[in-house]
Amino acid sequence: MKKSICILICLLVPFVAHAQVKTSFFQDIEIFAGAGTSHYFGDIGGKDTAWHASAKFQAVFDNLDIDWDQSRLMLSAGARFTRWRNFALTVQLTPVFLSGNDRSSNYEYRKFQFSSTLIEFSALGEYYLANRLTGVAPYVFLGAGGLYSFGSANFVVGNDYLANIVSPWRHYTASGASMQFGLGLRLPSVNRMTHSFDIAYHFTTTDLLDGLTTNRKTNDLFVTVAYKINIESYSLWTYDHRGRVK
Repeated sequence: MKKSICILICLLVPFVAHAQVKTSFFQDIEIFAGAGTSHYFGDIGGKDTAWHASAKFQAVFDNLDIDWDQSRLMLSAGARFTRWRNFALTVQLTPVFLSGNDRSSNYEYRKFQFSSTLIEFSALGEYYLANRLTGVAPYVFLGAGGLYSFGSANFVVGNDYLANIVSPWRHYTASGASMQFGLGLRLPSVNRMTHSFDIAYHFTTTDLLDGLTTNRKTNDLFVTVAYKINIESYSLWTYDHRGRVK
């Protein structure tokens, strides 16, 4: 009997140890959702504007000015996995609406305009410059993912000898990889719910987010500014009676 019990214990120990390691690998798991604004940077506007041409400044990220009237909505949802208090791994799905046109640019005669919907899935590493659980914590993040977009665009066709004609709206799709870099600010934990704000540059491998390819051979990019609500779904951290991490 004793021999059987010893054998059973020996068989169970590896499984118990494995389960313990598995459940304690991530100290904290959050789900989050957010919303914000998107800003397109590509072959229209920006460095092609008359203001920029007269000022003769070199563009930053292919643009200096943002057309605020062309800002659109972005959404975000995902999960955050924390192993250490100052570092987290995030996976997120980001639907983004983009829009732009040639108004107020050197190419205004094209009357080019587009509107598209973009879906991006990405994995990010977040590094917090302060303890994210006990106080206000600025952070930086870097990651990569894939994207797919679909939209419609139109522009003026013709030449100097013929009357310009606005083409009918045509539909297009684009896909590629993306790399993100950004900065954020996270507020302290209260009742296991936090708020955060971030701004991210999304560098892409496609020049077709706007449905237009030019001989400039530069890929399109977009910027998102987001507000997020983070809700803790699992944690091994210790909390006091007010829900704050000790």
